[in-house]
Amino acid sequence: MKEFIELKSITNAPVKLYDPNYPTNTWRLHGIGFDFPTGAELAANGLLLVVGGDPAAFRTKYGVPASVPIFGPFPGALQDGGETLALQRPDAPDLDTNTGAIFIPYIDVDVVRYDNQAPWPTNADGLGPSLERLNAAVYGNDPSIGAPVPARHHLALKNTGNRLPVVNAGPDQSFSGTSFPLAVALNGSATDDGLPNPPGALALAWSQVSGPGTVWFSDPSRSNTTVNFPGVGAYVLRLTASDSVLQASDDLTVTIQRSPSPATFIAKGSVWKYLDNGSDQGTAWTAPTFTDGTWASGPAPLGYGAANDGPQQQLPATTNSFGPNSTNKLRHHLFPARLYGVECGIRSQSDGERPA
Repeated sequence: MKEFIELKSITNAPVKLYDPNYPTNTWRLHGIGFDFPTGAELAANGLLLVVGGDPAAFRTKYGVPASVPIFGPFPGALQDGGETLALQRPDAPDLDTNTGAIFIPYIDVDVVRYDNQAPWPTNADGLGPSLERLNAAVYGNDPSIGAPVPARHHLALKNTGNRLPVVNAGPDQSFSGTSFPLAVALNGSATDDGLPNPPGALALAWSQVSGPGTVWFSDPSRSNTTVNFPGVGAYVLRLTASDSVLQASDDLTVTIQRSPSPATFIAKGSVWKYLDNGSDQGTAWTAPTFTDGTWASGPAPLGYGAANDGPQQQLPATTNSFGPNSTNKLRHHLFPARLYGVECGIRSQSDGERPA
């Protein structure tokens, strides 16, 4: 995220960020080269931000409340290897007795010399968390009072207490499939400050926000899991993390398309189970739980033994029984098939003269 500095007032009265007697002489942040604009104030016990980019864009992107002033951009940069930052206020104009010039002396209000090495917290060094002061009333130049916290969910909040979990569902994804359901791996993540304790841990849950069909997760309580899509379309999935008091979520869109390559659902010469005794099996034989272990099987094509009516006049590879009477052939043959986990069946009906 963009660099920012957060200031907090620890007084019960507004703080004028300028000299009331000389209003054009304003406070400044020495180290990043930023001077507050004329008339700027910090509300009693209030917060403000000074950012390295456009203030309006920063507010919109990170959801900073409208009640929190944002100033910027500052021309300098926060050094990753550490530096000294000083909040300074102007004193009354003074005379330089050597040159006879009037100058504005500045007085340090607060100073911090942060670092990216111990004893300062090191995971605030470009890894996402911001470096925050735990006790606002203590002088800032002390590593023992600093702590790294998730920057995005801490803006304009107090420096202690429970924080929202930080959730990342992963980038949007697109896949092509030839058979369904299509299994896709999800790689989400969630971090937290460990509060409240208990429980001191996050509860995670994947859910479906929208889509043309219902998906199912192998384990919705794990950040890294597998989701199964029933068909093509755009699906929005959500990863939610809760610390039992606060919860946050993040969404991703998974787009499933059908592969442009031809797909073979039943290969030529496939082996089929079949029942050719003409008995009435009702509808039970089409159920996924039906047991066809006693049925005969053979490769396609299947028929009575005569050539079919196609242009190649192909003889069947598997000959089905037409019954005991060649002049009154069995009219029904059953061929169950499991296509990609879906049970279906084919019921062949003959007029008694043509191959099935």
